[in-house]
Amino acid sequence: MRPPRRYRCWCWAILLLTAISFSGCGGCRDDSANKAAGGKPDEELTEDGQKKKKPDFETKPIVLFPGHFREEAKLNRFKLGHWSLANLRATANNFDASGQMHAFSVDTRGQKVPIAGTSFHADSTRPAVLAKGQLKNLETMAFFPKRDADARSANLHIEILGSTGLPLIDVTEPVLLMKPFQFHWVVLSTNNDQYKYLRFLDCVQIPRLGAENSPPFYVLVYPTPGEPIPLASSALAWTTIGYVLWDQLSPESLAPEQQTALVDWLHFGGQLIVSGPNTLDKLKGSFLGPFLPATQSKSRNLSGADFQPLNDYWSSPMAKSPERKWEFSIPESSPMLGADLQLTAGSQFVNGCEGLVAERQVGRGRIVVTSFSLSDKRIQKWPCLPAFYNGVLLRKPSREFGKNAFSEFTFRWQGDQASIFDPLLGSTLRFTSRDLNTFGTRVNSFVENKNNEVDVLSAQPSFRRFQNSPEIGAEALFSLDTQVPARNLNDTLHYGGFEADPKCGTGAWNDETGIASAARNRISQSAGINPPTPTFVLQMLGVYLLVLVPVNWLVFRAIGRVEWAWIAAPAIAIAGAIAVVKMASLDIGFVRSQSQIGLLELYAGLDRGHLTEYSALYTSLSTRYEVQFNDSTGLALPFSRKSIMGANVDRTLRPIYLERTIGNRMRDFLVQSNSTGMLHNENLLDVGGSFELTQTDNLTTVQNGTAIDIKNAGVVRRRLDGQLQHAWVGELAAGQACDLKFQNVASDNLYQPWLDQKEYTSLDRRCRTIWNQYAGNRPVVSLVEVLRIPELQPNIKAFEDFFQRRWSGAPEETIKAVDFELFLLAFSRAVPQLGQEQLGLGEIFDVVSSAMQLGNGETRLIGETVTAVGQHTLVPQSTQSSRSTMVLVHLQLPKLPVATPDRNNLLDFLGKSDLDWLLEGQLEGEQQNEIDQ
Repeated sequence: MRPPRRYRCWCWAILLLTAISFSGCGGCRDDSANKAAGGKPDEELTEDGQKKKKPDFETKPIVLFPGHFREEAKLNRFKLGHWSLANLRATANNFDASGQMHAFSVDTRGQKVPIAGTSFHADSTRPAVLAKGQLKNLETMAFFPKRDADARSANLHIEILGSTGLPLIDVTEPVLLMKPFQFHWVVLSTNNDQYKYLRFLDCVQIPRLGAENSPPFYVLVYPTPGEPIPLASSALAWTTIGYVLWDQLSPESLAPEQQTALVDWLHFGGQLIVSGPNTLDKLKGSFLGPFLPATQSKSRNLSGADFQPLNDYWSSPMAKSPERKWEFSIPESSPMLGADLQLTAGSQFVNGCEGLVAERQVGRGRIVVTSFSLSDKRIQKWPCLPAFYNGVLLRKPSREFGKNAFSEFTFRWQGDQASIFDPLLGSTLRFTSRDLNTFGTRVNSFVENKNNEVDVLSAQPSFRRFQNSPEIGAEALFSLDTQVPARNLNDTLHYGGFEADPKCGTGAWNDETGIASAARNRISQSAGINPPTPTFVLQMLGVYLLVLVPVNWLVFRAIGRVEWAWIAAPAIAIAGAIAVVKMASLDIGFVRSQSQIGLLELYAGLDRGHLTEYSALYTSLSTRYEVQFNDSTGLALPFSRKSIMGANVDRTLRPIYLERTIGNRMRDFLVQSNSTGMLHNENLLDVGGSFELTQTDNLTTVQNGTAIDIKNAGVVRRRLDGQLQHAWVGELAAGQACDLKFQNVASDNLYQPWLDQKEYTSLDRRCRTIWNQYAGNRPVVSLVEVLRIPELQPNIKAFEDFFQRRWSGAPEETIKAVDFELFLLAFSRAVPQLGQEQLGLGEIFDVVSSAMQLGNGETRLIGETVTAVGQHTLVPQSTQSSRSTMVLVHLQLPKLPVATPDRNNLLDFLGKSDLDWLLEGQLEGEQQNEIDQ
C-alpha cells in the first residue's frame, strides 16, 4: 500500500537535504579535490579568498615559418644567413594594449648578433595591437646573421615595447641550427597522419644503426589544424624549403601573398609534388592552374597491369635472388583509384612512369603530379617507394647502397661522386646574386670542419667495394672511399656554376662571393663625389669674368650709369658663386652621393623578378638613411665595405631597423661624416609583364613584355647538340620584339659582343690582362718591375705616390713585392677616373659570363638598364647619383635529365625497414614518439 502523497513529499525533502549536507555546494567546496580528479577549477583564488588576477599578457611559443604550432617545448629549426617569418601568439588578459614589436637574434649570453662584417645588428619591427581577451598572431621578419663561431643553436628574442619604452612582452626562443645540407619539406595535406611515413624514407633519413641516428636530409613540416599555414608571404623567406607536397588542401587555404610566394619560389627552383587524383580537381582553375603538367579528364581504377611499367623500370632486383624484384603489387580485386592524366603544353611523363606521373618545368623549378594518391597504404608498402621518391618525385641522381668501414648504412650517387651531404643536391632553389660563385661550381664537395675550415668531403661516409667482392648484396664488404669525390658538373639542374656556403648552404643572404664581391669592387671604385673637372672650372671662371667685366660695363653704359657697375660687382660675385655651387651639384655645407649597381633576374613567363642592389653612400656630414619599399618583400641590410673575413668590425653595435608594414622600410642606417656606407637590398618586384621566347623551324623571336627598357643586350644559347651560339640584340625597349640571328661561335668568343661595349668594361679584366702580360704565372713581382710597365707611364707619378704611402716607414732594405690584388688596388686609386667616368657592369658581367654554366638547350639574355627599376626610394636623396643594373633573363632552361632508378635497395642490408615497422604498428616507443612529435 503506497503512503499518502504528503508523506512522500516529506521523504524526498529529507533525502535532498541529506545529500546537500554530505556534498556541500559547488560554489563553496575546495577546488583541490576537483584538481586531483583531473578537473579544472571554476576560478583561481588567492590566499584571502579573492579572485586571482590573470597575468597581463600570455604568449605561446614562437613559430618560425616553416614550422609547427605546438604547445610543448619543441625547438624551431632554421639556418644561419637566412630570413624567416616569425609568428608570436599573444593575448592581453586585463586591458587593451599597443606597442612596437622588435625581433632580433641573440647569442647564448643574450648579446645581439652583428651582421657579418659590419657594426650593425638587425632589428625587425612592426606595430603590435592587442585587444583584451583576444589571441593575436603577430608576424615579423627575422634574420639570423652568419657567425664565425661553430654554433649548434641560436636564439630569437622578441619584445613588445609600450609607449613608455618598457617591455610589455619579453620572450626568447631557442632555435636549432640546421646543417647546410638540410632543408625543410612542407606537407600541405588535410590529414597529416597519412604522411607520417615520409619520416622513414631513406631519401629523407638513412635508417639508424644501433643507438645513433644519421642526420636527416629534410625536416618535415606539417600544417597544424586551426592555425595559419606555416609559409611566409615572400619567397625570400622560403630559401630553406626544398620541396612542397600538396594533397587535397584547398588553394584558398593560402593567403594571396603566400600564393604569389609559391609561384615565385617555383620559378627560382622550388619543386612541388602534387598527389592525385583528388588534388588535381581542387587546383584546376586556381593560381597553380596555368603551371600544372596535367589535367584530370576523368577518374579511373588502376590495376596491377597499369603499374607494370613502373615495376619494370623502378623496381630493383633482390640481392639474394636477382631474378626477382622488389615489385609493387596490387590485387585485381582491389584496384586503386587514379586519374586519367592529360598532359598540358610543355609537359611530359617521367620515364618509366608513363600515364602515372607527369612533370613540367616552371622556370628553374618543377611541378610533378601523380595519378594515384601518395597516401595510399598499398603504395607505402612498396619496397622501392624510397627510390621512387628519390628519382621521380625529388629528381635526384640514382643511388647505390652499402656500408662503410664503420658499419654505417650509406649510399653513393651513381654518375656523381659528390658527397651524400652536398647541399647542392638537397634543393634546386637558386638566386643568382646569392648562389653564383665567383669561380663557378667547385669540382669537389666542401663542408666546414670542426676548425671552421673548408675541407673536401673525402672523409664523409661514401663507400666502394673491395675488388674481391664484385657482387652487390648483403654480404658485400665496403670500405671508406678516401678518394676525392668529384661532382658531375654536367648536371646543371643541381650545379650550373652555383655553390653552397659552408655554413649556410644555398639561398642564404650573401655579402661575400660572386655577384656581391664583384659589386663591392665596382662601387668601391666609384664611391665618393665627383669634384669639378679642370675644364668645368675654366669654363665657370671664363663665364664669371665675362659677366663681371664686359657684360656688366656694357649694360650700365647702355643706360648711362657706368658708375653703377661698381655697385653691381658684389651682387654678380654672389650670384656667380651660387650658380657654380648649383651647377656642381653640391649643397652648401652638405654633400651626398650614391653609386648603385644591381642585378635583375627574370624568368620567361613570369611577370616578377628578383632585384638585388648594392649601394655606396658618401656623405660629408653624418646622415641617417632609410630605404622605403613599395611592397612587403623588400629587405635591406648594411653591406660590408671589405670581405667579411677581412673586415675589422667595431664591436659597438648600432641597430638597423627593418619595419614590416604594407611597404617595408629600413631605417637608421648611420653613415659618419666624410665616409662611405654600403647597403645591400633585395626584393621581388612586379616588372609589368614577362619575356617570351617563341621558336619556329627557321625563326626565333624574343619579346620584351615588361615595362623595362633594355640596351646593350644579347642572347646566348647552347643547342642540344652542344653548339654554342650568340645573337646581338642591342636595344630592346618595353613591349618590343626582336628576331634573333644566331651565329655559331667557339667558347672563347661566346661573350665577345658584350666585351666590345664600354658599359661592360671591367677594371679587374683590364688589370688582369696587363698583369698576365708582364707577370705571367708569378704570384708576386717586385715594385721596380711594376713601375716599368708601359701602360702605367701616363699615370706613373700617381702610382709612385700610392706605393710610397703604402710602404711609408718601412726600412729601405724591405723587399717590396706586389701581388695582383695590390696591383688592382693601386690601379683603382692611381687612376680614379676609370672608376668614376662611368658606373659599368664589367665586374658583374665577368662573374656571370665566366661562372654560370650554359646547359644543353639553354637560352639566356643579358642586357643593361639604367632606369630605376627598384620600387623603393632612398631618404634623404643624394645630390649626385649613378646607377646601372644588369638584366639577366632565363629564356629557356635545359631539359630535365633522364630519371634513373637506384642500383640496389637498402632492404638488401636491413631485411625490414622502419617504414615496414610503421605500417605494421610495431615501432618502438622512442621511434613512435618521434613521429607523433
